[in-house]
Amino acid sequence: MYADEKKKNEIVNKQVNQKATKEARKEAKKLAKLGYTVPIGKISMDKQLERAWRMQYELTDMGPKYILTTSNSVAGNQNAAKLQATNMAKLELVGQMESQLAQMIEMKVANQEMSPADAETITSVVSTSKTIISGKLGQVIPVVEVYRQLPTGNFESQVTLGYDSNEAFKITRDAIRDDLNKRADGLANQLDKIIN
Repeated sequence: MYADEKKKNEIVNKQVNQKATKEARKEAKKLAKLGYTVPIGKISMDKQLERAWRMQYELTDMGPKYILTTSNSVAGNQNAAKLQATNMAKLELVGQMESQLAQMIEMKVANQEMSPADAETITSVVSTSKTIISGKLGQVIPVVEVYRQLPTGNFESQVTLGYDSNEAFKITRDAIRDDLNKRADGLANQLDKIIN
């Protein structure tokens, strides 16, 4: 049985790698036609996109291994556009975690494992903790970084960030737990039950 499962995984990985390479090349051609290029010293656009595709398909027992977010920004220079796009992508990353936590909370309420009042308190803490969580993310993985100069002279930067989903939930849980411990007794334990 183990050999059959291993063989199936190898076939799936081979198919994923072929699809990732093919799709990355197509996407790189589209972006190049739109005038996008990679910053000096970065790997080629098609290799960056191929890495993003592979990361999207990487799974663990708990689900996707990485959370990926993409953001665009326009600014007067390349560095400012990249910084804005990176910050927006981080906030989007936290937003994805917030959405997943909200779904988990709704399931706990639906299964009557948590009171609606406790769920509302935790949900409000989650939504107000976005900036704190974003600041605690630490080293995000820059997966794709491309830019182009617009006819106006401004620069448009597109950034895709990746973050290990398990690590992201640990950081989210710890940040929210700290806030819950200050507000109400026992809700931090409810949060642990939701995430774990």
